[in-house]
Amino acid sequence: SGRLNLCYDCAGHGVKRIARQLGPGLVQQMETTCTTCHGSGFAVDPRNMCPLCNGNKVRKERKLLEVEITKGMRHHDMFRLPREGDQHPELQTPGDIVIVLKERPHDRFVRSGHDLRTKKAVTLDEARSGFSFSVETLDGRAVDVECAPGEVTRSGQVKSV
Repeated sequence: SGRLNLCYDCAGHGVKRIARQLGPGLVQQMETTCTTCHGSGFAVDPRNMCPLCNGNKVRKERKLLEVEITKGMRHHDMFRLPREGDQHPELQTPGDIVIVLKERPHDRFVRSGHDLRTKKAVTLDEARSGFSFSVETLDGRAVDVECAPGEVTRSGQVKSV
């Protein structure tokens, strides 16, 4: 029936006493937490044990949880997934899972507020007469950047796309 009884291994004490002979006439006694009841003093009779949880009242399970990381999210932004944490019979409700974003440095882009910036060197000729190039975005798309002929580009100028 899966009912809890006094632990058959430690007689309900939650601990076991182990005697070890160290030498002639010298015995060491140690107390250790009972591995059958995990220190609670109660255990399920092995004949009535649930085959899925082995009498632990819970079983390990892997679950895929998805979160959507949207544009503009920042370092240390958090997601809280309510009641998706570990469950245990002694707890009223399962805990929450909290995911904290960790932003990694990128070799081409630097964050500036909600924007991403990158640098591109242009020659003096290109700055005077116009230029065009493509920038690959983080999701693999190509964005074309153009400066029309006659549109002068100054040193340090920022071009938004």
